[in-house]
Amino acid sequence: MFSFCPNFTPRACQQSSEQHQFHHSQCGTGGTQIKGGYLLRYKKQILWSTWCEEWVVLYDDSTMAWFTEPGKSSPNGKILVKEAPEMLAISQWTGQIPRRPPLPIGCSLSQLIALGSRRKRSKVYWMLAQSEQEVR
Repeated sequence: MFSFCPNFTPRACQQSSEQHQFHHSQCGTGGTQIKGGYLLRYKKQILWSTWCEEWVVLYDDSTMAWFTEPGKSSPNGKILVKEAPEMLAISQWTGQIPRRPPLPIGCSLSQLIALGSRRKRSKVYWMLAQSEQEVR
C-alpha cells in the first residue's frame, strides 16, 4: 500500500508472523495489521523541517503507527484515527488545514495525508504517499 515519492526505492519488508505479533504487542494496539509500507512524514524541528521516510502501519482498530524501519518494537509515534475521524484529510481536502508544509519536488497535493489529534489539539501529522492511488 504505502510507499513514497519519485526517488523511492522499495525495501524488502517481509516479517515472520512471530515478528509481527511481537511488533504488534509492543505497539500497544488491539488489532491486526491491515496495511503497512513506507510513507514520508513531515518533521518540524526547531532549526529546520524535513520529510523523512518511515515505515507506517495501519491496524484494524484504526491505530496508525510509524517506525524508523519495519520490525522495530516501539513506534516513533501513533494515533488512533477513530478518536477523531473528522481530523483526517487527504488530497485536496488538506488545503483546509492551516500550516500545510511545503511539498518535496516531484510530489503533489494528491499524495498528501493529514491526521489531527484530539489529545494534542494543535498537532497535525503530515504524510505523503508515492502516488494518489496509494492514498485512496
